[in-house]
Amino acid sequence: MTALFVVALVAVVLRYRRAVGDERQQMKWFAFAAALLVGALILSFALVAAVGSSGDRIGAVALGLGISAMPVAMGVAILKHHLYDIDVVINKTIVFGALAGFITIVYIAVVVGVGTLLGRGDEPNLALSVAATALVAVAFQPVRERVQHVANRLVYGVRATPYEILSSFSARMGEAADPEELLDRLSRLVAEGTGAQRAQVWLRVGDQLRLAASWPEPAENDPAQLALSSDALPDFAGDRATAVVHHGELLGALAVTKPRGEVVSPTEDKLITDVAAQAGLVLRNLRLTAELLDHVEELRASRQRLVSAQDDERRRLERNLHDGAQQQLVAMKINLSLAKTMAQEEGANDTAGVIAQLSTEADEAVQTLRELAHGIYPPLLASDGLEAALTARTRRSPLSVSVEAEGLVRHAPEVEAAVYFCCLEALQNVIKYAGASTASVRLGEHAGALTFSVEDDGCGFDPSATEGSRDPEHDRPPGFARWELDDYLCPRSGDLRIRTLARSCQRGSRACAVVLAADHCASSCLSSWTPLQSAPGNLWGLLPTHGVRHTPQTEPVTP
Repeated sequence: MTALFVVALVAVVLRYRRAVGDERQQMKWFAFAAALLVGALILSFALVAAVGSSGDRIGAVALGLGISAMPVAMGVAILKHHLYDIDVVINKTIVFGALAGFITIVYIAVVVGVGTLLGRGDEPNLALSVAATALVAVAFQPVRERVQHVANRLVYGVRATPYEILSSFSARMGEAADPEELLDRLSRLVAEGTGAQRAQVWLRVGDQLRLAASWPEPAENDPAQLALSSDALPDFAGDRATAVVHHGELLGALAVTKPRGEVVSPTEDKLITDVAAQAGLVLRNLRLTAELLDHVEELRASRQRLVSAQDDERRRLERNLHDGAQQQLVAMKINLSLAKTMAQEEGANDTAGVIAQLSTEADEAVQTLRELAHGIYPPLLASDGLEAALTARTRRSPLSVSVEAEGLVRHAPEVEAAVYFCCLEALQNVIKYAGASTASVRLGEHAGALTFSVEDDGCGFDPSATEGSRDPEHDRPPGFARWELDDYLCPRSGDLRIRTLARSCQRGSRACAVVLAADHCASSCLSSWTPLQSAPGNLWGLLPTHGVRHTPQTEPVTP
């Protein structure tokens, strides 16, 4: 007998060593109780062998304690560690027992109770039986749901059941909610359903796993991303990590951390696996969005580098023209003046006339070269800023142009250059197509950003004619610079807007653009910016900053 108990104890110990997770916790109590029982048997036999029959009483007490340890260990394993999946059995027992009691009580109350009141309690009454059956049929489903809810709370506690977790997540997916909000909800549901201390959703982007959602909020020292060397998951700090796979592709992972001293049960592990299976489509959509944003950012940075390179090349050309060809032409003009003087002194009037003509042409070439250099990148813009550069430029305009600046400060060279050339492009369109007599340029600071507008009193145009391709044969005002303005603004993440102003006999327009500065928030600048008052003609406006998406739009207004 003792040998059999020892063999049983060895079998329990071996299984305990092979067990993992919740099974190991269950087997731990059995191993402890079995060890007590075997120890009690050995002690009992040892006492009998040592002191004879007088040790029987002590041995019996020890053996009784050893035997009683087995049901105690079983009870702990069942209640604390869900041995035999007893929680499911208890849940079903409560539900079916309550439903059986409900049916019995209703039948007795209707058939016996009502029959007694009617004075026919001893006789069968088919009508009352049918009424009781109908009442049970109508009330059965609501009662079952209520009893199931009570049973779930008794068995699982305040946490949601696995069915409730899957049902809630499926409903949220059907509502086409925001993917990020859905992942936040998913992490919270997993934490509530498993009683986890923390639940995290990881998203695979490239060769990294990024933390997409966490419940509760992650701590400051928690990693935001993990390196991924293959399709195998890296080591997580949590108790259980389950891969999220869609069509054979690893998209992310669900990681769960239980409170100290608790492990993930088989039921909870199955819940995590089922939720991970449903989360595949959500993570795929979110990863596509993340990759698209990465590509957009790369494209924006690439365009920014191209524009910066163009600006550098423009400044280099301006320096070369100013310090090279322009100086050579000035020196040539001086030499021609000396040659003219010498020819006049020697009486070669014809030669002096030719030299005078060449000197005049040299003057014109110098002036043309200066205008070309100013069009590339005006030195005055770099030295004195926007107001001085635009004022000097508009002095040569055939229009009466006023330049107003209020509270203007210096900005990055690329931002000032974008504003400068946008103003010139807008004025060029006013001169060519608006039929205006006056125009005004306004510069200022608003909500920490540089603002400008170009306004005229011309006839305006149809904004719909500006949409479409760059094809010059396209039906739109010839030479209209909508695309040119886009080219200036898009690399600065600009937002160009055109609004048409109605007049009695013609239509004007308003064009506004928004680009956020690197050190300011886009939403605050946009929400606090008030457009200029409506006026006849065309209005062009820009808020250069940095970081707002380019979203051209057209909208009619009435002054």
